[in-house]
Amino acid sequence: MIEDERIYDLIIREYERFPKAEIQDYYKLLFQSVFGARHMVKTFVGCLGDINEEMYVIEAMNSIPIYYDIGLDIPIVRVNLARCKAEEIPGETIASAFFNGSRIYRNKYSSNFEFLLKSMCNSLAKPPFQIKRDKLTDFYTRVRELGFPPIHHSRRYRKLYKPHYRVIPLDAWEDTIKKWKGKLEL
Repeated sequence: MIEDERIYDLIIREYERFPKAEIQDYYKLLFQSVFGARHMVKTFVGCLGDINEEMYVIEAMNSIPIYYDIGLDIPIVRVNLARCKAEEIPGETIASAFFNGSRIYRNKYSSNFEFLLKSMCNSLAKPPFQIKRDKLTDFYTRVRELGFPPIHHSRRYRKLYKPHYRVIPLDAWEDTIKKWKGKLEL
């Protein structure tokens, strides 16, 4: 099925970027790809405060991409805050894209999340992932019982990769960045 291929492509790209990712990291990736960041966004002021606080404590990094695609059917990206800090993109600009993007993002797969998760688990049992089937079944059962909630990255992922990003539809990110750059050129 085409969905199986898209799921595999999504998780293999993640594996290539982050080879030590665990089951919950792949689940988080799929969740973000399907649902975006609506669950994180309450108010613009809250978004801005959280982003500014996070940007204050992280190191600027030029060696990572500004964003990478995590979309299944429409482009949605993880925007790296450490790179934004290196590029001196203001927290307000990032918060604007994040807040506005969370309001518009809709994915055709959201009603099929359980099916997509089963497909992902099947792929994770195969090379190069080779996660044990019983671990995948236990994880699947746990998140299903909880109603497929948003979750955090694994401790290992956080320690190795220090993820600091916001999930934003690509068009919302590009529109916001164009406006910001336009203000700089005035």
